[in-house]
Amino acid sequence: MPNRKVVVLGSKGVGKTSIIQRFVSNGFCQEYTPTIENTFQKTLTCNGMKYDLTLVDTRGQDKYATSITSYTGATDGFVLVYNVCDTKSFELVSTLNEEIQFETGGTALIVVGNMTDLENERQVSNEQGKELAEKLNCEFVECSAKENININKVFQAVLEEIEKGNGSKKQTGKKENENCIIL
Repeated sequence: MPNRKVVVLGSKGVGKTSIIQRFVSNGFCQEYTPTIENTFQKTLTCNGMKYDLTLVDTRGQDKYATSITSYTGATDGFVLVYNVCDTKSFELVSTLNEEIQFETGGTALIVVGNMTDLENERQVSNEQGKELAEKLNCEFVECSAKENININKVFQAVLEEIEKGNGSKKQTGKKENENCIIL
């Protein structure tokens, strides 16, 4: 069973840990506790093939302290997370992408807007997220870890992007992500 390593990056407090914990254990913690770095495992079946996902939960980044060099070596894909209620976290996604492209020469990634449950506080529109993802030539997902909205879709999308890059994506005639099962 192939192992795929996915690194989750973004500003402090955007919900990286919450997204991963919701995906791995269906849990959600209301309290914010800064992360240094944690690693999680989860099995995902996609297009008839089982994958062991290793998910790396990173410490929050900021535009002055983005150092992703240590994550780029054996990483198959990146999830770049921003908070839809925080324009600065959204702006950091482009900086993180530039670093990833510089370090790797190009690797699978997706852009994720989290905290859609806080619609009244939204500063970044869905359209802005889509436009950025289109500019970066990647998939885009909006989610809410708190409400468990589109969490599985985040990891299905990054796995699809990884497999597209590996040339092993099966042509099933089905819509992408339609044939993925979380175990």
